[in-house]
Amino acid sequence: MTILSAARILTVGFLVLILIFSGCITPVSREPVPVSLEESREIAHDYVTSMEEFRDYNGKNLTLVETVTLRCPYCWQFVYTFEMASLKDPVVTDLATIRVTVIEGTVRDVSAAYGSLTPRIPGDAGG
Repeated sequence: MTILSAARILTVGFLVLILIFSGCITPVSREPVPVSLEESREIAHDYVTSMEEFRDYNGKNLTLVETVTLRCPYCWQFVYTFEMASLKDPVVTDLATIRVTVIEGTVRDVSAAYGSLTPRIPGDAGG
């Protein structure tokens, strides 16, 4: 028996063992981590207040405008709004709308939209 044929036999044997035992491994299901609505709301609130847009652009008047219960245990989406200095023109006040999805105590998704709250008047001394 050559080294090459011995290697082939070992390889085939190894593959056969893998096929035999692969059906015996059962995935372990994980129980959801219980996190209350209040805890999840606090996690979302802390996330929003730590955002660069809130910290660096004078975020104020943070308001929770909607709480949505999602179709999984311990899953919520929180919609916050706050006023901030415009990213483009600091004289203008923008309104930020932030949607934070918290699943089992972890922020999983965030979407943000920004719009002008105080429109710039043409010819205004502000620019």
